[in-house]
Parts: sequence; structure tokens; C-alpha cells
Amino acid sequence: MPRVSPPIDADKLVSMYAGGASLAHCAREFRTRSVTIRTKLEDLGVTVRTRSEQFRMTPSRVVTIENIEEYAARYLAGEGINRLSIDANVATGTMSKRLRQHGVRIRPQSADAAHAAVRGKRQSAEHLRRRAVTNQSRLVHVGPYEMAFVDLLTERGCEFTQQCAIGKYNVDFALEAPGVAVEIVSGSGKGNTHRTRPERLKYILDQGWHVVEVMVIAPFEGGPTGGSADYVIALAELTSGQPSGCGHHWMVWGDGKPYAAQGRQVN
Repeated sequence: MPRVSPPIDADKLVSMYAGGASLAHCAREFRTRSVTIRTKLEDLGVTVRTRSEQFRMTPSRVVTIENIEEYAARYLAGEGINRLSIDANVATGTMSKRLRQHGVRIRPQSADAAHAAVRGKRQSAEHLRRRAVTNQSRLVHVGPYEMAFVDLLTERGCEFTQQCAIGKYNVDFALEAPGVAVEIVSGSGKGNTHRTRPERLKYILDQGWHVVEVMVIAPFEGGPTGGSADYVIALAELTSGQPSGCGHHWMVWGDGKPYAAQGRQVN
């Protein structure tokens, strides 16, 4: 059964967008997709900003956390930075910084009760699956390159799911009908993510998904461009309707040009 989007308050949407909120921000607020927000705005007669226009409207990238006093109290009561960050939908570094600015002394990581409770313990497959679903609903681990790719896909009218849960893992983007997963690979990823990459990649491919890794690492700089979005959309059209099975893996630079041997299948 197709997913039914929740109703959108037109007045609130227009007010948010006029105030500088991006398509992606409005989509999170109304729990829908960026392409749906774009269509709604166009139906309301609102001119949708280009990516460069949106960037100029948001010169400050400072992230604020509402009710920081509440998060500070929870932290002092023993909750961990990770848990608070998930609830506030911000990065752990941002949560730590805001707590320090609020006068809270941050515990050493080794002393954090939330980490100590699970360190060294193997989590069940069901626990990891539920965590992936939660990460999808909260859009956890979304960085500036991912947000840039949101706009690139939205500008092209492409429907997608951010932080889509595939079993116990999340992928940055999923074009679900053709079964194409997209990962934005930058040098800022966690060390654990790099260590588990082969296992993670094989798992996703074995579920029948095709995987495109968009590489925004040195010497390529500046984040993904329209070329990589065009590549992903063209690949999705090419693979749509093909029999499912073990997926295939492609790697491209942020501009869509080949990074390595294409079509490599991981057994």
C-alpha cells in the first residue's frame, strides 16, 4: 500500500519557507519528502529558491538546541551525549558544545554511563534493526554534503528516502522503487564506519540493493554536484524493473565521473 503523506498546513509552510527554511527542513517538520514540499509550494504559487539562493539565505550554520536546560539536567542525571543528541536531532559534537556553553562539565567518554552499559556487548539483530528504523525517523547523522544532495535530487524531481533503514544499517539515500542506495563518502566519517564498510556493503548488496558511493574526498572538494545526482537518477532508470538478486556496486566522484572499476559485484 502506498504511503499516505500527512496533511500540510499551507500557512505554516509558506511562513517557514519565506523565513528562510530549506525544502529539507520543511520536509522534516511536516514528516514528508522534499519533493512533496516543492510541489505544495508551487501549487500555492510560491517560487522555489535555487540551491545557491537558499545558501545565501542561511549564512549562519550555527545549530541551536531548544530547551537546553532540560538536556543539561538529563545529562547531569546520568544520561549520555549520544542519547541526548538523538532526541535533539543534532550531532554529538554539537550537543557537547552547547552543554559546555551552558556551563555543564562534560564527562570523559570512558566515564559516560550510557557508553559503559553497552561497551563490549554484542547487540541483538532486532535491537540493531530497531535502531536503524529510529535513525531513519529522526534523520540521524545527516551532514552538509547529504543536505546538498537532498537539494540536487529535489531540484530534479526525484523521490527518495533519507537515512533509509535496510536491515540493521542505514543508507544516506534510497530510491526505493528501483532499489538504488546512495552513500555520500567523505573524510569526516567515523572510524568504525570505515572499518565495517566491507561487511556493510556486502549486507546491503545481498538484500538486492544496488549501491552508488559518491566520493567527496581529496582531491575532490566542494561536495556533490549535479553530475552525481544525474548519474544516480540515470542508473535508477536503467535498473528499474530488473529482476532482484545480488545488487551491484558503483563508485563515482562528487561530479559523477567514474572513481573506480564500475559494476563491481561483491559476492
